[in-house]
Amino acid sequence: MGNGTEVLVSVIVATYNSPPELGLLVASLDAQTLPVEQWEAVFVDDGSTDGTHARLEALAATRPYLRVLQIPNSGWPGRPRNVGTDAARGRYVFYCDHDDYLFPEALERMVRFAEGAGLDVLHPKEVVQGWSSPGWHAWRANAAPLAGLDEAAVQCITPHKLYRRAFLADHGIRFPEGRIRLEDYSFNAMAWCATQAVGVLADYPCYRWSIHAGNSHKAGYDFEVYWRSFEESLRPVLALPDTDPRRDVLLLRWYRSRILERLAGGYCAYSDADRERFTARFTQLLEHFPERIDAGLQPPERLRSYLLRRGLYERLLELSRLDAGIRVAPEVRDVHWSGGVLQVAVDATLLEGAGAPLLFTRRTGTSTSTGTGTNTEAGAGTEAAGEGPVGRHAADPDPLAGALFRRLPESIIAGVPEEVLAHYPAAASVEPVIRSRETDVDWVLPGRSRVDASRLGPALAVRAEAVFQLDPEAAAFGTRLDAGVWDIFVRITGLGYGATHRVRTGWDPGRPALVNGRSANPYRTQGGALALDVGSFARTVVGSARPRRQDLVPSPVPGEPLVLRLPAVHVVGQTRLHGSVEAKPVEPVASGAGVGAWAAKASGRRSVLADGAGGAGKTTYPAQLVGEGGSARVEISAPTGVDLTEARMRFEDRWSAVLFKPPGE
Repeated sequence: MGNGTEVLVSVIVATYNSPPELGLLVASLDAQTLPVEQWEAVFVDDGSTDGTHARLEALAATRPYLRVLQIPNSGWPGRPRNVGTDAARGRYVFYCDHDDYLFPEALERMVRFAEGAGLDVLHPKEVVQGWSSPGWHAWRANAAPLAGLDEAAVQCITPHKLYRRAFLADHGIRFPEGRIRLEDYSFNAMAWCATQAVGVLADYPCYRWSIHAGNSHKAGYDFEVYWRSFEESLRPVLALPDTDPRRDVLLLRWYRSRILERLAGGYCAYSDADRERFTARFTQLLEHFPERIDAGLQPPERLRSYLLRRGLYERLLELSRLDAGIRVAPEVRDVHWSGGVLQVAVDATLLEGAGAPLLFTRRTGTSTSTGTGTNTEAGAGTEAAGEGPVGRHAADPDPLAGALFRRLPESIIAGVPEEVLAHYPAAASVEPVIRSRETDVDWVLPGRSRVDASRLGPALAVRAEAVFQLDPEAAAFGTRLDAGVWDIFVRITGLGYGATHRVRTGWDPGRPALVNGRSANPYRTQGGALALDVGSFARTVVGSARPRRQDLVPSPVPGEPLVLRLPAVHVVGQTRLHGSVEAKPVEPVASGAGVGAWAAKASGRRSVLADGAGGAGKTTYPAQLVGEGGSARVEISAPTGVDLTEARMRFEDRWSAVLFKPPGE
């Protein structure tokens, strides 16, 4: 890099006894679209004992962008990251773990975005192997810069961000060193408290975590080290004046992500000794978290916080047992194609751990009751969603009139104020998401939703309806979906039970599509979930279309393509996919016989194109899968007839058998 070109970004990687995934990281760096003279990678080995340093030196020998440093073992990533930052030459630095990887356009897009907006810190979209995206609230829209540091912006507290190097130096922002935990919390707290020039890049996935048994994401922790580190990470936040809105935003994030989450459904699984340690430490830490921040919590979190602040630990344990396993059960009500867009209607119910609906009551006036309510739009027996709290009217003298209250034992809620317990489904929504099975990239889909309280015997259940659009040409933040299998999820936001769940379907949609040059095939997985296959990775168009016997079109003239019509295929735009057919050849019949030079007859569930027994072996013929003018067909270029009994067709590098619907189906 001695040609005078400015280094725009330095990728800093701390290594120690690195796993095989290190090779994936280097391969992802090799694939970056930012010109190689404009960036560098600085690997700092923290005293590996397994040959990692020698491996890095060998990699650097053939990669001019890669520099390798080695330091005595320090025990955690903080020191090697700081050493790498000190050695960096880039205008920006990006911190990357040694077992993760970058998407190809990551560096180019991040630098361009940060430079264009004058950012000190950029949060790029991250994804996690096998999980929902961390801090998915943040990835709904690009922001440069943010109007203010809000809850969504601080959802993802990893160090996998782009930082302006001079900004870090000017404010003395460094990772804490030594064998500590939550160094990313400390580092980001210092950064967020030192600047307002923070942005979000949501329209391209930049970074992917790899999760495996040996990496730090799954490592155990020393209790005392962990919670001392947590308290230390609060220092920059607590140094902000009370009037700075960032203070409460960050305190709320720290409180809910590291304290309240441990009091949720998993709290009951801890040993008695561990629960005692947690509650003792949390009670000590409460001095840093004023009760005013509880107004920003979701209803289940508000109750946990209330009980914790008053030392009601037995109630916390009882509540945790009831919270364990609460989930959303989304089921497909309808799925169909319209204009190249998959329209999906989903119903979802909030369930308790045992699988029954989670029950609520409604407060009316000065007492709590189930209520009956009416709503002509929603139908009989459904409580109105309304604008704002469910069932509430502008003239209500009581601000809690019509709010929903989860049915909980008096042993938990005795003496708890109603405003702590109130749920407002009208403030909730259903968010549909698609996730790539290969890369774990996920995208939020457009649509509309409604969350209501429906009568269930003497009580109420929270049910949701959503209708959303999955456009293969625009679902990836306005751009085409990558080829592959995409699983479909929903999450209910705004109620505090926000886990992401697969959408299930009781039937196979069974109608593939050809959309502007490629296939898109919704189907029911073996586990009963809804998925979309773009490019025939799991299902093929011909295999799913299942034409009928009358869809065979004999060629009137020898040498013309034989045609198999596919009326079940939805077609938008022009598609012509080249492939092949593997089938037995047959001889032509006499002129004038049958319906043309090539006749057709049925053979069980499959059919035969042409009349006659056919040849002894199979031959491969060129073929095209065509979608145009709103209809689809297969054109087979064969000099003679072909017998489709036991034939196979290959398009988009996938073979499929030719299966025909039996008569009457």
